[in-house]
Amino acid sequence: MEEKQVPEDQLAFIRQKLLGNEAFARLRGRMAQPFSLGMLGHCIDAANSPTDFCRQWDEFSSDARIIGNILACCKREGYTWAFNQIDEALRVPTHCFPGETIPFHLTESCTVLIVDFPQMLKAIRWIRCVGSVYSLDRYVRGYFDNKPESITAWPNKLDYLLTKDLFEALPILFGHVRKRISVYPYVGQELVDAYEGKVFKDFDRAKLMENGRRLLLAHDAFNRELEVWEGCFGYLIHEDQGKVLARFSREEQKRIATWTVRLPKASIEKDNSFLVCFHPENGHERWKGATNIYASPGYHDGYGVALLDAFSNDPITAHANFYHEGDCKNRITLSDFADQIAFELQTATL
Repeated sequence: MEEKQVPEDQLAFIRQKLLGNEAFARLRGRMAQPFSLGMLGHCIDAANSPTDFCRQWDEFSSDARIIGNILACCKREGYTWAFNQIDEALRVPTHCFPGETIPFHLTESCTVLIVDFPQMLKAIRWIRCVGSVYSLDRYVRGYFDNKPESITAWPNKLDYLLTKDLFEALPILFGHVRKRISVYPYVGQELVDAYEGKVFKDFDRAKLMENGRRLLLAHDAFNRELEVWEGCFGYLIHEDQGKVLARFSREEQKRIATWTVRLPKASIEKDNSFLVCFHPENGHERWKGATNIYASPGYHDGYGVALLDAFSNDPITAHANFYHEGDCKNRITLSDFADQIAFELQTATL
């Protein structure tokens, strides 16, 4: 029997409309009719009181309106295959779309949260693309000796631009580097101290840690001469975006970047370790298609996010080489200062 081809445009439509759609997640598998009253019977059975029934019915009605609109779009566009796929998923709890390994109703929303994402990006770009104590020391010595070197004096112009950009983003780094030069040899700790001191100074860490874990720079994703593995660059919080943001003031929210990713409930309950992969928007669609529920449906500052199993076969190299040429585990070579990079953070075990 000839295998039916999946209409790629209709599959893309399903992913665009349903990936991360909370209304669809609530309705999925519930439209079968074991009750004579249909969905009315479902809501009566699930309700603990007449008041609770009204809440259940209002939620169902709101969700049904959203999904009904999507089905109407399928009918208008002639997307018969997509219409039938969505209809099947609404009636059969175990139905999966092509490429989907776990149905939405067996997943939960998690939030990747970064404070001052542009600042973090500058720190990550320097770590991944320069990562040299020589560049830090050279820039600082020239600055405090009142002999700041120009770009023409540096053997690598991009190293100069990235280092200059780093110090402009984190001016307190000057003092930390001077202290390290004269007091202790741990290269990289001064960057961690300056970054966390600048970015998290006005944030309540307890709110960030509530139901979440710290995100550290992934193992093998930085030069071995740097000691930056304990630096916290963000959080993976096991709650949806709305609940997370509600804990912060409006002014604090302006500094927060968030991405929603749906993860399998089993992985969350086991507290699995994840590799949180950031990559340019122009390559994110490929990850959404490949990983489905493990990729964010949206972007922030030109970046999307995908989560990979941290214990799969060398996922750092696999992800980095998806965007960069050569062995990218310790250093990424840029062709231009404005180039975007892909990078990886990892959930802390504690």
